Formats: sequence, structure tokens, C-alpha cells
Amino acid sequence: MNHKVRIYMVSLSAVALLGILRILIPERPFEYTGIRVVFDHFFAFAFTTLLTLNAIVLGKKILSWLKVPLITRLEQYVFSAAAGYGLIAYGIFSLGVLHLLTVWAITLLLALLTLLTIPQWGEIITDLADLLQRIRKQIRSLGTIQRLSILIVIAIVLFSLLNALTPPWAYDSLMYHLQAPRVFLERNAIDVLPEFWETAIPLTIEMLFTTGLVYQSDVVAKLLHLIYGTLLVLSLLGMGRRILRKGEAWIAAAIMVGIPAVPFVSSLDYSDMAWGLYAFSALYALILWIEKPAASFLILSGIMGGLAAGSKFTGLEWIIVLGFLIIVVDIKTLRSLQKIKQLVVFGTTALLVCSPWYLKNWWYTGNPFFPLIFGGPAWDDFRLSFLTTYLNSYGVGRSFIDFVLLPVNIYLQTQHFTGFNIEIPSILFPLAFLFPLFRREKPLYVLGVASFLYVFTWFIGSQQARHLIPIYPVASLLATISLFEITKKYFPKTKQLIINGVIIGLLLTSLIYQIGLALEIGAFQVALGIESKEAFVERTVADYDSIKFIKDNLPPEVRVLLLWDGQGYYCDDRCISDTDQSVWPRLVENQPEPQALTAQLQSMGVTHLLYSFGDGYWFMNYHDSTGRHERAAEYFTNVFEPACTRVIFKGRSSTLYEISCK
Repeated sequence: MNHKVRIYMVSLSAVALLGILRILIPERPFEYTGIRVVFDHFFAFAFTTLLTLNAIVLGKKILSWLKVPLITRLEQYVFSAAAGYGLIAYGIFSLGVLHLLTVWAITLLLALLTLLTIPQWGEIITDLADLLQRIRKQIRSLGTIQRLSILIVIAIVLFSLLNALTPPWAYDSLMYHLQAPRVFLERNAIDVLPEFWETAIPLTIEMLFTTGLVYQSDVVAKLLHLIYGTLLVLSLLGMGRRILRKGEAWIAAAIMVGIPAVPFVSSLDYSDMAWGLYAFSALYALILWIEKPAASFLILSGIMGGLAAGSKFTGLEWIIVLGFLIIVVDIKTLRSLQKIKQLVVFGTTALLVCSPWYLKNWWYTGNPFFPLIFGGPAWDDFRLSFLTTYLNSYGVGRSFIDFVLLPVNIYLQTQHFTGFNIEIPSILFPLAFLFPLFRREKPLYVLGVASFLYVFTWFIGSQQARHLIPIYPVASLLATISLFEITKKYFPKTKQLIINGVIIGLLLTSLIYQIGLALEIGAFQVALGIESKEAFVERTVADYDSIKFIKDNLPPEVRVLLLWDGQGYYCDDRCISDTDQSVWPRLVENQPEPQALTAQLQSMGVTHLLYSFGDGYWFMNYHDSTGRHERAAEYFTNVFEPACTRVIFKGRSSTLYEISCK
């Protein structure tokens, strides 16, 4: 048996054993504590590795088919992994559209992909071993500060990994990042559900999450998102080596990792780091095209831009920004046929890649962007106004002066830009504005213009801080230039000391936050099996005690409307989650009589109400410019609650009511 056949058989046997292990030892019960947690973690790691190997090989095939000109090995692997993940996600999407979203169909798809890619696994493993060997040699030649930085980064990654091994607890995960795939799996199909509008948004990354959920492992989603975050930092490192001066690339990467929001968000089952990678990779490929005008780089940029728009609606804005850059990057050829061809190549590729999500929406609802802009089934102008008001409520305003003051307000008034106060950019990012004073190479200006244009589109839309993640790598690169040049000019004798102190300080801040998060949520206990998933979730998810009461004590036929609460992941059919968080305000807009409202609730099948006080408070304080949410809360407290409800359970931050009016 030759070497290649041996590797093939060993790899195939390992995959088969992984499947057998999951059958023999399924995911531990929710209330379980003990050693079985090790098998769950092993499966999650092994399955994520399987997906990643498949993705890299598939991505390499895409690059080979495109005949991408010579790029570095790091660039090759980042682009390959990103493209391959996207291809696998679209395979799962195809099964969903065909109503074949079942464990057997997904297993068959992954098995076929594995059989196709296994012959190249040995090459990837060899490359990885070679990379580790070269890293070891390079570390020996590094200075003390650089070695310390690497140790801190490793610690950040380890604590991020620890936090990723916990059960889902973040709000958006429980509302749609995991809940939408779960609903799709229950229906064996990808549908658009008007009452659950997030089923209509582009969900490329969530398709990968679906592969973990179908095998009972929701930790896979967090591990995948953590890999996406790592790839984003590596892509920044790759671009830094290409366009910055010697010794600057690692500083830019350290600035990025030193943003506490980056490892924090990466350890969640969100999609932000993934969409950030696709958006930045699209810009990266465009920079490569500027350096070497090959059509394959434009196509690669289009693929990445299409995957960005297939991951979030805001990816469409990014495609427009990149299209504008293609137009102006060489103004002399603006009116030439060549410029039109370049736009067509990029735009057609990007739109073809993202189009399945928008065509699906158009087919089901008649609105490619459902429910945004045009509304659709069950989404009249009245309901749409609540969602539009909510999305536009982020930030502190949209005037010219607000735009000018944005670099200040996003730090001083963080609560208006995010749900997590930690989700703020690096304190060094304002230095990025100064880079034209020091260096004027074309790629740097392209990065600067791209960032400015995207920030402008973000500013006139929903000003959510996490949606700025695609420009974090750009800002890190440009801030590095300013940091180096300012210290060289004004502090030549202490330049290295200042830079080292800043970088170590940022990295330590990020590490301390990750450690603090692990201690706050009790990641150690649940990851080691000392604490059950249920006990963990009851501590970290505000409404879970009420959800548990519903599942343990109420009959299957009841229907509980969750007021201002979109977290449906841990409940079942008995819960009607409020995913657009406006059901109650819409019902009571005209202050109906309690008996009339009861009749309307009964027509909806609602028998109980769960009032999430924390969610209601958050909306009334930060997203209620019209006062509708506050009036709705007052109506409940002063009118409906005393007249037509009976308290049956009081939780930590929510109360469960039975509707008592007949």
C-alpha cells in the first residue's frame, strides 16, 4: 500500500469513527454533569476540523480554476478557507431549498465532499507542520516584547476557545443565528416565515451552523465563528506584509487582536466575523488586482463580495463601495470599454454569488429584501415602521455634525451604538485619519477611501457598531502607519518603547476582558462538565427560568407570547417569540379595551404572556424615539395586567401571566 492510499484510508477511517462516536455517544442531556462532556468537545473539534479541511481543499480548487496569479501561502489558505466555507454553506442552502434539510441528506453531502477532498488532506497537514516548524524558528529570533505579545495572543485565543465551549447564551444567537437553522431543520426546508422575519435575511454562515445542529452540537457554531475571526486577523497580517514596511504587519495584527470586541464576538455564535472576513477579503482581492491587473482577482473579489452580501444585507453596500473603487482607481480609463468590462466582471460575479438568498425571498414574498423597504406578506407599512424605527435608532443622530463627531461619539456614547458596551473600536483607530500625512501609496488610499465610503453608508443606515468590523483590519493597518511615523518623528529615542508599551497594553486589556468574561459566565465549570448546561443557561440567559417553567409545567396546547423577547431557542412550540420585538406595541397602539384585546390574542392562539422586563426596559431607553414602546408598557401595567391577567410565575427578570379574561 503506497503512502497516498494509506493516508486516504486512515483519513476515511477517522471520519467514519467520528460518525460512529456520535451515534454511540450523542450530545449529553441538558441537565447532565460528568466526563461525557469530553466526548462532546471532541466531536465538536473533530467535526469543525472536518469542515475546515473540506473547505480549504474546495477553496484551493476554486483558486486553481480561476488561475489566480502567484500569491503567498498565507493568502492562499485564507482565501481558500473563506471560499470553501462559502461553497459548503451554499450546498446546505441548496438542500434546504429542495426540502431535503435532513440528517441523512446533510450526511450524504458531507460524505461526498469528504471523499472528494481527502486526497489533498495530506498536503494541508504537511503545510501546517512546515508552518509550525518555521514559526518555531522565527520565534527564536524575535525580541522579548514580540515573544511576550505572542504569548498574550495565545492566551487570548485559549480563553476565547474556553468561552466558545459554553452553551449558547448571547441574545442574537438565541433569537436567530441558531434559532433560524433550528426552525429550518424542524421543517426540513428553508422557508420565509413572516412572523420570524430573520428567516429572510441572508444566512450563509448559519448554513454552516446547521451542520453542527443536525448532529446535536451547537458548540460547532462558536468554533466556526472563532475560526472566521482568526482568518480575519490572518488576512490582515497577510495584507500588512504586502503593503506595510518591515516589522509593521505584526503591530497591525496586534492592534486588531487588542480590540476586546474582536475575541469576544469571535467566541459567540454570531456571523459578524465571517461577514467581516468576506468583506475584507473582497477588498483584499481588489488590492491584489491593483498590483497585478488580472481578471481572476476581480472575479475573486466578486466571489468574496457576493459571500459578504450572502451573509448580511449590509454586504450589498460593500459591493457598491467596491464597484465605485473599480471606477475611480484608474481615472484615466474611466470612459473606456475596459472599465465597463471590469465592472461587469466584478458586479456580475458578486451578484450571482449572493443572488440565491434574494431570489429565494422574491419567490416566497415578492420582495428580494423582505421585509425591508417594500414590506410583504404580514408586513404592512405599520409593522414595517416599527422595524425601521428600531434599525434607525442606533447612533446619536444623522446630521452633518453627527458625522463629523462620530469618531468621538462612538467612544463616549457607546450604549447608543451597540447592545454590548464592549463592542467599540480600538482607541488607536483615530490615528488612521492621519496616514495621508506620512505615506501616499495607491493601495493605502484605496483602503482609506473604501473605509470612508462604507462608514458613510453605515452612518445613513443602522449605526450598529458590530457592522463596522469589516473596516477594523483597514483601520488597524492605517493606524499602524501613523503610530510608527508619529513616534519616529516626535519621540525618536523612545519610539520602540512607546510602541511596545501601547501594543502590550492593548493585548493585556483584551486578555483581561476574556478572562473576566470566562469568570463572569462560569465558562470553566460548564466546559469541564462540573456544571450542567441547564444550570449554566439558567444563570446566563435572563428569561430561561420562566422558559423552564413553561416547558415543565404548562400543557402542550398553551401558547405564550413573549413580550419584547425574541429568544426562542430554548423554548418549543409553546412559545411565540417576538423576533421583531414590536408585537405588543402594535397590538395596543390604539389602546383597546382589555376584553377586545383578549379576543384578538385568543384569535392568535395566545393563552399566556411572558413579560421580559429587561428587554422592554432596553427598548424604552435606547430604541423608542416615538414613545410607542413606553406607552405599550404603561398600557400593560396600568390597564391590561390588573384587568385580564393572573401571575403564575415570577422569574429573575420576567413574569409569566395567564390571560384570565374570557
